[in-house]
Amino acid sequence: FPSHDTERKRAYDALKASEQKYRTLFENLTMDIMEVDNDEKIVFMNKTLEKIVGYRFEEVRGKTASSIFMKDDEQRRHMEEVTEMRKQGRESVYEVTLTRKDGTEVQVVISGAPTFDIDGSIKGSIGIHWDVTEIRKTQQDLLNERITREQQLLETKLQAEEEQRSQIGRDLHDGVGQMLAYMQLYIGLLKTNQQFGEKE
Repeated sequence: FPSHDTERKRAYDALKASEQKYRTLFENLTMDIMEVDNDEKIVFMNKTLEKIVGYRFEEVRGKTASSIFMKDDEQRRHMEEVTEMRKQGRESVYEVTLTRKDGTEVQVVISGAPTFDIDGSIKGSIGIHWDVTEIRKTQQDLLNERITREQQLLETKLQAEEEQRSQIGRDLHDGVGQMLAYMQLYIGLLKTNQQFGEKE
């Protein structure tokens, strides 16, 4: 019978072979993938994510992901919460802003799940990153366009109302002016009639 250590070594070798197979698969996927350990240190990053963030895996291996990719303290705190969730074995989907190597930002949705060691303990997490920068930009452009359109409609409505008020004012002014002119003419006629009446 094989010893306990021999069985454990076989299981460990099988796990390593399986990990290598999945790493090769992840490396060739067109999805953006990063794996971190329980301290959020980068264990793996595939080529498609390298293109998104501008860093090569060799540059960031072993470094804390949030300290490299997140310049905002609030987002770093959020990542600490996510890391704690992973340690409890929970999955999640969330959206964050990552800072690329060149300083520009990319908006990503991350679908993350815990990764497990041979003994079943959680050793970190793996996340599929989806670049939604263009989608968010388009949404913002559409929102801005809608706001601009609504502002233009409001301005047009206010202008029409102002013109209507001005017209009413002119009409009132003209109406009062005409009434005064008629009254003046009428009074003039009365005076003229009185003068003629007195002469007779």
